[in-house]
Amino acid sequence: MPNWTFNRISINGKNEDIELFLSDANKHENGTLSFASWIPVPDTFKKYDTTNYPNGNRLVIGQKVHPWEEDSPIVTPELIEEYKAATKLQMEQYGFVGWYAYNCETYGCKWDAEISVESRTVDQLIMSCSTAWVAPMNFILSISERYPNLSIEVGSYYEEGLYTEYLVEKGKAALLKKEEYDWDDEDEDEDEDEDEE
Repeated sequence: MPNWTFNRISINGKNEDIELFLSDANKHENGTLSFASWIPVPDTFKKYDTTNYPNGNRLVIGQKVHPWEEDSPIVTPELIEEYKAATKLQMEQYGFVGWYAYNCETYGCKWDAEISVESRTVDQLIMSCSTAWVAPMNFILSISERYPNLSIEVGSYYEEGLYTEYLVEKGKAALLKKEEYDWDDEDEDEDEDEDEE
């Protein structure tokens, strides 16, 4: 299990710019937003798990690629050849191999994350998400470049006891705050507040 990072993303700007940002998001079938809503994962990284099986290495003919998935394909010599071709294509087109490298490079963290909209006013949109290990700064930098009229503030609580806050504008990030905190102290403060009620 990873240590989680809890992120609050405040997007500030004119109403029409925030609306453009939201309308550009391709909502998933279940209506949720994620990093992939703005920056989709290419099919080659979804179809071929070259992170764990580059060039088809360690795949066993006759077994499932992912035994824990019910609809996982059975490995054949042809599938191994497809993995070899996908590995080559990924390196040529993207400069790295596998979904893990793609996510780290594109989003700045291991996995895509579901994004919740916390509030929306005329000039501000507040969203939140939890990410594995680190804040999704590459995603934030990318959307900041794509929407240069928006100003983005990102506050991130790391489970291991670190809080960071960045202001991101036109694809550039400025560190506003970096401080350590004791997660247990936060829990104790909440317990005391509940006792007083």
